[in-house]
Amino acid sequence: MALVTCPCEDKREIDEHSKICDFCGRLLAANWSQTRALDSADDEDTMARFGTSFFNGRMMLNLRLRGIDKAFTMDAEIVNDVILGRSDPATGEKPTIDLTPFGGETQGVSRRHAKITRREDNALHLVDLKSANGTYLNGQKLIPEQPRIVRNGDEIRLGKLVITIEFARKSVPR
Repeated sequence: MALVTCPCEDKREIDEHSKICDFCGRLLAANWSQTRALDSADDEDTMARFGTSFFNGRMMLNLRLRGIDKAFTMDAEIVNDVILGRSDPATGEKPTIDLTPFGGETQGVSRRHAKITRREDNALHLVDLKSANGTYLNGQKLIPEQPRIVRNGDEIRLGKLVITIEFARKSVPR
């Protein structure tokens, strides 16, 4: 690690790649790199990158069930309140994504287990709906009714059923 001297009065030595002096807090603008030009501004906001939380109207949401060759695909326009759970045979009520045929009951999925909501900030939020066996986001148990941002590549666990989140670009008819 190469060191440089901060221009502040203490003349402390800091890492040459620092953008801010750790001691005085001064911005070291000389170390900033130039902004890169986008190849196509039209495509940039629809490219799904691993770990991104950006989800807009030109994207699709894929929910892939681990160990089962099944994915639920939804257009961003209908991802407002997607309820994940299993059907209720007594009332006939079904959630948006019915996990009953995929072992939902034996895997510990509640009838109204969790909800994915698309907000105005172009992000998806996951909320546990006071499920009996809990909702986990990347291994961390969610507090019931507290929204958490979902990113491309995240894993959701409902009871023992694991779902991978994927953001995909909506195909444009030609």
